[in-house]
Amino acid sequence: MRLVYQMSVTGDWSDEEKAGFLAENPYGGGDGPEAGNAYFDAVLAAVKDNLKDIDDAIERSSDNWKIGRIAKVDLAIIRLAAAEMAYIPDIPTAVSVNEAVDLAKRYGSDRSYEFVNGVLGRLARGGAAVVDKGGSD
Repeated sequence: MRLVYQMSVTGDWSDEEKAGFLAENPYGGGDGPEAGNAYFDAVLAAVKDNLKDIDDAIERSSDNWKIGRIAKVDLAIIRLAAAEMAYIPDIPTAVSVNEAVDLAKRYGSDRSYEFVNGVLGRLARGGAAVVDKGGSD
């Protein structure tokens, strides 16, 4: 989430930006670095490669909020979860939404989690789906 936030703020979605971030923030995770590497690379690629589609779906799901008006932290969290929901088939939608809400509670404003939950709920119901990742949750 922090790298998606950083890339959103700087507008730099390059591999160099990712490398710089990773030099300061190595992979980690409960399943060891290899599992962290695979997830990190997959979800970051999903966000980067599908950013326009993800942002379009977020705008359709956010009651007339343009991307530029959404708080950058909230936007990074929503982009990450939307990418998981649409492009990472082995992560259940409910897990993506729950993790995003937890991130919003931790890093967002007092009511960010409500906004994040609402947008992702609309995406999950398919009203403004990015894509159908094929599979049921």
